[in-house]
Amino acid sequence: GNRWKEHGKPENLKTLLMEAYSQVNEVVHDASRANPDYAGMGTTMVTALCGEGQVLIGNVGDSRAYKVDGDGIRQISRDHSLVQMMVDRGDLTAEMAKTYPGKNFITRAIGTETVAECDLFHYRVERGDCLLLCSDGLTDMLSPEAIQKILRTAPEPEAASLEMLQKALLNGGKDNVTFI
Repeated sequence: GNRWKEHGKPENLKTLLMEAYSQVNEVVHDASRANPDYAGMGTTMVTALCGEGQVLIGNVGDSRAYKVDGDGIRQISRDHSLVQMMVDRGDLTAEMAKTYPGKNFITRAIGTETVAECDLFHYRVERGDCLLLCSDGLTDMLSPEAIQKILRTAPEPEAASLEMLQKALLNGGKDNVTFI
């Protein structure tokens, strides 16, 4: 909330968030060049800056941001992946993309290049809306509909978190399951 009041306009906050992504990218990129064990390392990143009834989402890679409200669950962020590119071009349907080989090949990451291209999304939020930021370790194991059901029926966020984690692990837990 304080950042919104301090910086005023969403445009100023976009600049602030892009600078944060740039700084994180520089740290990861420098570490990958300084240590041979880390050569070529990178990561995905999704963030949310909330306040004044608004949210500013940033993302690089295929970690995602979802909004759950009275209309259902909607993915806010856009995956930077080979499969998403193929869907955008019409080479794959969204259904085919779910099981396409190499679906986790990402086209943008933090730390792999000297500059990280970050996408930003600005939304209004209302009391009762739920925002979920997560890695593909969650979304590969649980459908958006399953996530929505858990978030809507759990008595509190902690219970929803525990249920999402347990179900993701029961469904195979093939990657790290990270969310907030």
